[in-house]
Amino acid sequence: AEGAFTGEVSARMLQALHVNLVLVGHAERRGLFLEQDVDLNKKVAAAIDAGMHVLLCVGETGDERAFGVSVETVCRQLKIDLHGLAPEAASKLLVAYEPVWSIGAGGVPATPDDIAPIALVIRATLEGLFGSHGTAVPILYGGSVNGGNAGTFVTIPEIDGLLVGRAGWTVESYLETLNAALASRA
Repeated sequence: AEGAFTGEVSARMLQALHVNLVLVGHAERRGLFLEQDVDLNKKVAAAIDAGMHVLLCVGETGDERAFGVSVETVCRQLKIDLHGLAPEAASKLLVAYEPVWSIGAGGVPATPDDIAPIALVIRATLEGLFGSHGTAVPILYGGSVNGGNAGTFVTIPEIDGLLVGRAGWTVESYLETLNAALASRA
């Protein structure tokens, strides 16, 4: 909550700016800054304790996918990152599935067949952790989402929305992505 943590941002600092949602566990933070799940658990708990909402990102690397441990990886991340939270805390959560192998400039676009089974596992894990409260946690998909594929992702039953990365860098690209998603949901 406070202390000598130069370069870090506390919940109190964000609240002073009227921020009420934090992104935790993004693949870039996990990969580039070596954030571990036990550290992410502390960040999630601190944000929830401060009354903030948390968008938690989970997803497997290309190697983990190749070794066939996608399900285990995502379940492990969820179980550690959300460990110790009360069931009522689920109302402050959103979970984004972002397969690391599919994000960024070199990402391989995922298909609904890649995403749907993992989304089901995420839902089942959330229900296991939070009981009936876990059914209401929104699940987002974020992996090279753009105007050309957003419509296919929002038709997956367990996907409640999208985490848009590069396609959100310009207003035009973001609107194209948004409109594609909305058209598919209509």
